[in-house]
Amino acid sequence: MKQKNYQKYIKRVLFCGTGVLLAGGLSMNVFAAETNVHFGSESYHYEMETFPIGVYVEADEPIGTYSVCVEYDPEVLEYQSGGDSYTDGKVYIDGGDEATSYKRMIYFNPIKEEATSLTLSEIIVTSESGERYEITSDNPVPVSLGEAIAEPVKEEPIEEPQEEPEPQEEPEQTVETIAPDQSEQETTSDPAIIQKAKEVLNRLPGNKYVYVIACLILLGVIVAGIVIIDIRAIRRRKRRRQRVLEKQKQSRELMAGPNEKRKNEEKQSGKTDPDVVISVQDVCMYFKIALDAADSLKEYLIRSLKHQNKYKELKALDHISFDVHQGEVVGIIGTNGSGKSTLLKIVSGAMAPTSGKVVADKKKIQLLTLGTGFDRELTARENVYLNGAIIGYTKEYIDEKYDEIVKFAELEGFMEERVKNFSSGMVSRLGFAIATMRDTPDILILDEVLSVGDMFFRQKSNKRIQEMIHSGATVLIVSHSTDTILKNCTKAVWIEKGVQKMVGDPKTVCAAYQAYGQGDR
Repeated sequence: MKQKNYQKYIKRVLFCGTGVLLAGGLSMNVFAAETNVHFGSESYHYEMETFPIGVYVEADEPIGTYSVCVEYDPEVLEYQSGGDSYTDGKVYIDGGDEATSYKRMIYFNPIKEEATSLTLSEIIVTSESGERYEITSDNPVPVSLGEAIAEPVKEEPIEEPQEEPEPQEEPEQTVETIAPDQSEQETTSDPAIIQKAKEVLNRLPGNKYVYVIACLILLGVIVAGIVIIDIRAIRRRKRRRQRVLEKQKQSRELMAGPNEKRKNEEKQSGKTDPDVVISVQDVCMYFKIALDAADSLKEYLIRSLKHQNKYKELKALDHISFDVHQGEVVGIIGTNGSGKSTLLKIVSGAMAPTSGKVVADKKKIQLLTLGTGFDRELTARENVYLNGAIIGYTKEYIDEKYDEIVKFAELEGFMEERVKNFSSGMVSRLGFAIATMRDTPDILILDEVLSVGDMFFRQKSNKRIQEMIHSGATVLIVSHSTDTILKNCTKAVWIEKGVQKMVGDPKTVCAAYQAYGQGDR
């Protein structure tokens, strides 16, 4: 319980970290945008006539809206045109249509010959995504009119000779993020705070995609961590399940008698009776069935991360054990869905068990099941070659036995017809003829092949099966008919709902099975 709570705590921390990283990356996109608002020139000189001043708004991504104020000295200049609104000493321009650059020309009339300056202020830019940020600038641009020139900078007298001053860099602009629902805030004029803000902004990379890539990398690391945690949890559950199975096996051995315990020890050590050709040793076959299957891979992954996938375990076979000796004919009986066909597939090697094992020479086994690999859209002739190839016949062998197969199935004149036009009896006869045309193998497994076709064909098919059974081969037969088991078998195994009920003499086993069928299940 403590381990499970610890895992949940780790996953919650990882999910929260993912959200913080993504939110931080998105919020940093505002600072990653480079915006520049400036005049067209670093200084201006005009004669005493109407003159223009260019104002430029530029950014590295689309601008939603912008608003700029141009401040001037109303005693020296008179506003003429170009702005959207103005007051005494201020001209306002605004606009924006998701372009990356704008240019506006504002016209002034000089009043007198005197040096003055223009200043940009109240700069507010809104990005395409709706983020709003304010840019402040303290870089006035000098303007001289007529014969006037800009006033020189007054310096205090210094006794020692003064070196020529280095050219000053243009002051950098600072950016303040303002949430859409907050009011505009006044910028600070403390030089120390401004310098600290500049240093922080200079350390940020100019390309916003760096943040996105970094967030994606960290997100991948977090997802990998979650997957590793889940894999370790699955492995722990498997180990716990294996320990439970081992304890159950030990308890069954303690309850078993000395002879049964000796047999189990022999099976575990690999020492078996030399006459035993098939040894089924504590075979279990479990299937996981989804209670609510996901409709897509995305939904499955989400459910896996949230541990919302629910399964139920179907025990098709639960601890089945018996031996088949050389030359024995063993019948397997049980109701529908008891796991008989699943057991035959495991014995033949077509399916691997969940636990336990089957000791047998798979090369000597032939599994006969009717209709395997039939394509109803093909003709009967084409299905002979298709079904024969699935069973393991070569084309040359099928060519040699083709006429014999057709004759035994009593389908002369129908081999060019599609199988979908056949009756169920015709399909069964064709499948039986193909499956039993091969020479009798050392180990023969028959899965419901003794009740094929009409009464006359059943007599013929039973005769062929009897020939195969009495040829000295070891045979496993699955059938619902107790008469078939009593007539042909020397041993019977009763399996009910995946559980082994009884192994022994066919008369005793069939009598118990019939009593079970007549009573309350």
